[in-house]
Amino acid sequence: MRLHLLLRLLILAPLAACHAATPLEAVRATPDEVTFAYGKGAADDAARQAALYCANLGRAADLRWVTRVGGDRTIAIFDCR
Repeated sequence: MRLHLLLRLLILAPLAACHAATPLEAVRATPDEVTFAYGKGAADDAARQAALYCANLGRAADLRWVTRVGGDRTIAIFDCR
C-alpha cells in the first residue's frame, strides 16, 4: 500500500513541477533506488524528493551517480540504504 502511495507521489510530482522553471521528473523508482531527471538549478529538489521517497521506505537516500544528458538536463540516481 505504501509503495502505491509513493508511486502516486512520483507521478504527481512532475505535474506540480510544471509551474517551476526547471521541472523534476521521476524516471525510475524501485525499493532500492530512485532516479530523477531534472533541469538546471533543480539538483536540491531531486535530492529532497529522493530523501522523501527513501524515508517512506524506512531508508536514507544516498547519491550514487550524476550525469548530464544534453542541454541542461541531468540524471541522478539515489540508492535507498
